[in-house]
Amino acid sequence: MPTYCYRDLDDDSADIQEITMTMSEKDRREDVDGVLIVGGRRMQVHMGVQCTQIKRNKAEWPIWSYAAGCHPSQISEFRAHLKKSGCDARIGSDGAVEMRNRGHRKAVCKAFRMIDRDGGYGDA
Repeated sequence: MPTYCYRDLDDDSADIQEITMTMSEKDRREDVDGVLIVGGRRMQVHMGVQCTQIKRNKAEWPIWSYAAGCHPSQISEFRAHLKKSGCDARIGSDGAVEMRNRGHRKAVCKAFRMIDRDGGYGDA
């Protein structure tokens, strides 16, 4: 789930506030100008802070994928499917799948017939 950095429109000295919410919730809560009311304060996404947090370097392994994961109540059948597919991925208690490296990420995606749109030319 994305975390957005908001700044107070009326008080420039106020701290940046991080708010975690789904994209649909963000669209629903913000008005047409992108202003969000939090505790009576008018807040707007602070792109200067937001964009500086984007990593533009290589992935740090392992990564945990919620997109390739499952609901916590389905973990046992998820593990059985991975084992049957010949993939030895760990699954966290929250349903996220651990991917140890680029080749392992490809194997997990293949086990669930998923397409990795973040893969590059050098990926396995």
